[in-house]
Amino acid sequence: MPIVAGSGTIQGGSSAFTVNNSSASTIFKRGISAYGGNNFGYYENTGIPAFVAGSASDPGWVNPGASGTWSKINNYDTTTVYNRGSCYNTSTTRFTAPVAGPYWFSFTTYLYTDSYVHPLFAINGAITSGYQPQYRIRGHGMVANYPQDAQIEEVLQLNAGDYVEAYWYNSGSCYSYAYYSLFQGAYVG
Repeated sequence: MPIVAGSGTIQGGSSAFTVNNSSASTIFKRGISAYGGNNFGYYENTGIPAFVAGSASDPGWVNPGASGTWSKINNYDTTTVYNRGSCYNTSTTRFTAPVAGPYWFSFTTYLYTDSYVHPLFAINGAITSGYQPQYRIRGHGMVANYPQDAQIEEVLQLNAGDYVEAYWYNSGSCYSYAYYSLFQGAYVG
């Protein structure tokens, strides 16, 4: 029997502890291990949205966009190692937040440039969408045309339904080795 809390409910059970809002939508869910065995009663992260995506094939070096523009760089991350909650869409290569709260994201790729790039996470396709993105620069001061890593990590506050993609602004000739890229994220609230 659920407990009424304000206009929502709190309910326990044999496999999960669940909190629902006034629309009966689940806003928090934590798994509990089943009765019996050595792990009885242990907390499980089965309900936390998380994903790890990458490229299933090797397209080689790709140029995601023209010099002097913002371009989506995770276009080739079309397969997932895991996709808890099915929040990562392998067709659009976007993560969509199922609930509001803080999410951790990481993107890394092998970068080849004769100049520099500014990588960041775009929310709902916007470069700035309710937050000031961290100003990062990769490749500046490096030997021109030398492959290097271009990793970014950030915790973003999202609303339910917001989607996240990895972008970069490049100056000059810039390529990513998509087979060695990885886009991942998880709810951390």
